[in-house]
Amino acid sequence: MARSPMIVLMAVVALLAVAEPSMFVEAKPKWLQKVGDALNKVKGKGKGGGKKKAEAAGECDNSAAKVPKGGAADAEPAEPAEPVEEAPKAKAPKVDYPAGAAPLLEAATANFGKSFGGTPALAAHAPGRVNLIGEHTDYTGGFVLPLALEKRTVVVATGKVVDVEDEAMCSVGSIGMEDESGNLEIVSFDANPDLLVPGMPQPFWTNYVKGVVKQYAGDLPAGKKFVFQAVFASDVPLGAGLSSSAALEVATATLLEMISGVVPPNPATKALRCQKAEHEFCDMPCGIMDQFISAMGQDGHVLKIDCRSQVGSPVPMNANEVVVLIANSKVKHELSGSEYPDRVAQCKAATEVLAESFPEVKELRDAVSLGEKREELSHDIRRVDKTWTHNADAARRPIPSHPIPSHPI
Repeated sequence: MARSPMIVLMAVVALLAVAEPSMFVEAKPKWLQKVGDALNKVKGKGKGGGKKKAEAAGECDNSAAKVPKGGAADAEPAEPAEPVEEAPKAKAPKVDYPAGAAPLLEAATANFGKSFGGTPALAAHAPGRVNLIGEHTDYTGGFVLPLALEKRTVVVATGKVVDVEDEAMCSVGSIGMEDESGNLEIVSFDANPDLLVPGMPQPFWTNYVKGVVKQYAGDLPAGKKFVFQAVFASDVPLGAGLSSSAALEVATATLLEMISGVVPPNPATKALRCQKAEHEFCDMPCGIMDQFISAMGQDGHVLKIDCRSQVGSPVPMNANEVVVLIANSKVKHELSGSEYPDRVAQCKAATEVLAESFPEVKELRDAVSLGEKREELSHDIRRVDKTWTHNADAARRPIPSHPIPSHPI
């Protein structure tokens, strides 16, 4: 019997050697399901009766929800029992939750209780990503084609809006960032937008959070600021080229939207705020791809992004025919400490040189239209141009929504 055809797209990403049990991540169907389903799996501790599950039926936004506080809401009622006998527990409805979200929520909730006491009232998440087509093109006005992964960053929190004169601080911790005693390292900062600046000695990762808080401060009435206590948990490997920083930023943005009650007019605005936070608070001149896919990814789709117009278009991807395999090369990847900023500067310089001879070139994307004129360029400029051309041409090809022809493996 003939074997079913399948394409295996090898995306060998420069990954930091992280302590994970597996070297491979497989992007399966249903990358982005509703986080409300994940919250249904969060476990709560009852008093005097041991552990009991906190199950909450119903749907919510795919990136944020209120954390259930216990009980078995909307479950089937328990059978009546004799007064002297304990009523049998209601059977929780079976739910289909995002892979990996429930354990993260459980761990974050447990650590929240240890660090701050009480139970978090809010939860949000955002996915990591892998890019299929278009490298170093999202900051040169080009096209990219990323997809969201089941790996994600989760945050649980309590929060409110107060007067800027209030002495209350924002306090954050992250699983994996513990002190010598094994407790979460809690970092506090004042979210007064006039005082909020990046810097040390606070751990560098908190700059991503502070940068997003700064961007969302404009949604608050004059004289107000955010105050929250939050714990983050993530299974997006750090330094893995899977956009753990964007997942952290977008999850934080969603949390702030819940606290303020103000949501940006569209996901692109949210993504651009997160990009600006990384530019200003982490000194990283990243493009828009990572934040766009983390904020706009859809189940069963890749996202074709026109980085000049800043428009993302979901493209159906037949997950029954395609498997994306991400291999851990054990090579450390860190944008803020790598050659990435140098490449951004080189592309900008190349664009300026091209524009001197070819005024129609406003961004490196426009070099595609130069045709035979490219032969007049110097070797260094031609190398940048060719790299761009190959990526741009590939990214601009229409992506079929029907099964892709393939060979058996």
